[in-house]
Amino acid sequence: MQVPAERLRILEMLVDELMKDHPTESVVAECMSQAGIEDSKDPIDRINKVLMALHFEVPEKEIK
Repeated sequence: MQVPAERLRILEMLVDELMKDHPTESVVAECMSQAGIEDSKDPIDRINKVLMALHFEVPEKEIK
């Protein structure tokens, strides 16, 4: 399954925000919503959900 470019852009913005010492909650909540990820107040759970959303396979990039 391939992640559309717009969703990937949102996920990248979300990772950038979550990696800050003090992420802006409104930005995190908006990005989580746009990416279709259920929000959580637990920072570990948040980053785990984002990393799972980023994990996708691109068949033409597989090692043979």
